[in-house]
Amino acid sequence: MRTAPRDALLAESVDRGALGRAYGLHRGLDTLGATVGPFLAFLLLPHLGIRGVFWISAIPALLAFMALFWVKEAKPQGVKAPPSPFRITYLGTLPSPYRRFLLVSGVFALALSSNAFLLLRLKELGLSQEAVTLAYTGYNLIYALLSYPLGSLADAIGLRRVVALGFALYALVYLGFAFAQSALGGVAFLLLYALYSAAFEGASRAYLATLVPPETKATAIGLYHTVVGVLLLPASLIFGFLWQSYGPELAFGVGAGLALLALLFFLLDGRRARP
Repeated sequence: MRTAPRDALLAESVDRGALGRAYGLHRGLDTLGATVGPFLAFLLLPHLGIRGVFWISAIPALLAFMALFWVKEAKPQGVKAPPSPFRITYLGTLPSPYRRFLLVSGVFALALSSNAFLLLRLKELGLSQEAVTLAYTGYNLIYALLSYPLGSLADAIGLRRVVALGFALYALVYLGFAFAQSALGGVAFLLLYALYSAAFEGASRAYLATLVPPETKATAIGLYHTVVGVLLLPASLIFGFLWQSYGPELAFGVGAGLALLALLFFLLDGRRARP
């Protein structure tokens, strides 16, 4: 309910040339909050208890809700009248570049197994539970700090290039986890995974926003998140089955292969159109 309208609001609030920075800033602040929030809960828990932490957590949520009253929704350019709230937009009526990117995203979503598998792999490589937690905190901090600079880079060199780089980085990280022989190597690839997240999460959403007209932007973004979200469960189930049956090397290898397949489809599609 929240994600598609929020991403559409972001897309309509900035010029096309600043989409990478806008989504990069959002992903950076979101990740920073998701890192600082649990740490604050950890500090407050001994003093306030679980109920107290929940009450305190309600405060920023309430402030975010109240801040929405100051958000002015931009009117889409070129739309003469607002669309009917009961109108259904069919997939076939959406632009073909969007539909092709939806297919690419579906293939890539099958490679997006849970991050818990990365942490499990680090433990298998010899890291203690405390060290794994510290490594994941480092991942989130790097992700948060690099999101805006990499969003600016995407605006400068093109959103497509950064999206393609994201596919390639993901494949490289999963190949690294497949063949890593030491905990240090695993941590290095986890930090490279932070670079992928910072580059891809913002750039892919910004690129998506360029593929659809204003009057169907929220619908298209919602469909994208639906397709990716539905495929995340089988992605993790398949990954877990491969790990348990054949070992982590094959599981990570298959994930890397799917990412490379998505990259191939994306590059082939680039020959048709370059939004």
